This record gives sequence, structure tokens and C-alpha cells, in this order.
Amino acid sequence: MYGIIDAAKDLILEGEIPPADPKVAAARKAICDSCDKQNVMGVCTECWCITKYKVEMAKASCPLNKW
Repeated sequence: MYGIIDAAKDLILEGEIPPADPKVAAARKAICDSCDKQNVMGVCTECWCITKYKVEMAKASCPLNKW
């Protein structure tokens, strides 16, 4: 799973965190927004990521394989 450490490595080594296509990010966000594992703060209780940021990362994936 692509996590904060992987994102930091990309930022340091490549100069950026590869962004997801906007349509892909929007589809991912819709899935997360309807998921019972996302709490009221917008944090996934499976991976503890802030979903509004995670969906924007091209290499990220859902720990529940929803996207």
C-alpha cells in the first residue's frame, strides 16, 4: 500500500508526488465518501489517511480494494 513514507520518498527523490487524473480522484473520493470506514473527520479508519488527500495520489490505493 502506498503510504505517507512512500509519498515522502517520491517528494524527495522525484520532486513531486505523482497526481492522479482528476476524474480518477473524483471517482475515488465518491467511493470514500460513501464508505462506512471514513469517519466524520474524513479519515479512513483502515489506513488512517486523510482521504481528500490520498485520493489525489496516483500511486495510492484503498486498503479495502475499493479503488
